[in-house]
Amino acid sequence: MNKPPRTALRKIVANEEPNKTLASKVDLLLYADYLIFMRRLSEEASRLAASQGDRRVTEEHIDAVADEVEDNRAGAHDESAGSVGQLTTRLGSAFSASFAGKLCSA
Repeated sequence: MNKPPRTALRKIVANEEPNKTLASKVDLLLYADYLIFMRRLSEEASRLAASQGDRRVTEEHIDAVADEVEDNRAGAHDESAGSVGQLTTRLGSAFSASFAGKLCSA
């Protein structure tokens, strides 16, 4: 398994939340939450594609299930974890864009 991109994640957090700092290992929790979200998103998009008779998952499949997966994820966080859930929600798109750019340039 690859090591989590801790430095990159800390930079993303610094850009998104300039007035906040991360405690030790919080970046790992944010990354784990992000991975769980991405896995669930891909599973739901795959189910939708299969139910429509498609063999490939397209952007339309992902867009169709993204709001539902995000709503379920946000509801899974209780009051004490609400700020972490909100932060990971906002970081998700920034994190995805950051690493998609790196993958495309590689």
